[in-house]
Amino acid sequence: MGKFLVTGLISAFFLIACSETSEVKHDEPARRLSLVVPEIEYGIAIDTTAAVIRISAEVDTDNVAVQPEVWFDTLKLASATVVNIEADKSLSIAVVDSIIDSLCKGKDLRLVGKASGEYVTVPFHGLHRFRPTNYISGLFENQYLILQRNDSGLMFGDKVLSNSDFRKWIRLFYGDAFNPKDTFNFPQRKGRQNTIMTLMQEGQAWDESPRRLDSPDSAVYLAAYNEFVNRLEIFDKVGAFYAMDLALFEIDFASQTTWEQAVHLFSIHFAVQKELRQSAIRYFEERHANGGGERKPDLTEEDLLLLYPDRMRWNNRMSGATEHRFDVHHLEINQHVYPPPVEMLPAEPDGAADVPLD
Repeated sequence: MGKFLVTGLISAFFLIACSETSEVKHDEPARRLSLVVPEIEYGIAIDTTAAVIRISAEVDTDNVAVQPEVWFDTLKLASATVVNIEADKSLSIAVVDSIIDSLCKGKDLRLVGKASGEYVTVPFHGLHRFRPTNYISGLFENQYLILQRNDSGLMFGDKVLSNSDFRKWIRLFYGDAFNPKDTFNFPQRKGRQNTIMTLMQEGQAWDESPRRLDSPDSAVYLAAYNEFVNRLEIFDKVGAFYAMDLALFEIDFASQTTWEQAVHLFSIHFAVQKELRQSAIRYFEERHANGGGERKPDLTEEDLLLLYPDRMRWNNRMSGATEHRFDVHHLEINQHVYPPPVEMLPAEPDGAADVPLD
């Protein structure tokens, strides 16, 4: 079992191997280790067999975090593709993120928290499925949105969002997959309507496209073609729908934002994603209940991912279990658009202190 101690200033983190903890001198203040994971809203069941990194906070008599201590199994971590991150909720996200990048850059992460008293995880994965291509420079403005989390709270433009506001913002961002005109509420989302006419035109384009399956871009080509087939199947099941294209958002955390505050926001996004995908299943069931005829195959996990793709990034990692395959060339972004356009936020009526985002 490897035991490591993280030392240094927040601006310069490094890991050094250490032996047994040295004896505490009598003239030093008493210190203790704390590893209390964040209280969060929602997550998936924890995989207890995965590799784990435990990051404790060493706190002084005033309950102020002095420095972190890190434990992990060196051999297990080296061979792991998925790593559970157990970090004390009082640590800053800058500290935790630096340790994660040092130890498991590119690995899939499961951020451990507690929901209703049970240990759960919020998934993030490294963007390692495809290499970035040269499509990045073709992005239009305002397709990549930035929220900021600082001492004032979570901010979108000059508006501070409560947890309830953030849930509504996420719903507005993803919209309604079965109402293509809903994209006008959030125009930067670039919704793409899938009707039989547009799918027929795309199918003709695929029929006429060269099959260069031995080229370096063959994985991207096949992923895009497989998604086209998947969209045909969804149309057969539920009729016209829109698929989100290109839009991403990220939260820019101030360095002293606590780990608990950060993971809580991640879990809210994850919970809303689950609700949206469940709403797609209900829509599917209601169509069959009211329409009669032969029952179509159920919506698959791949269908739900396409209807409501994971679109939240955090430090070169994507939320959820996998990226949206058709947009692989847009997952590495080198331009940020901030602040958002004024029309993104509803005008506040006279005398109103706060306005819900929907």
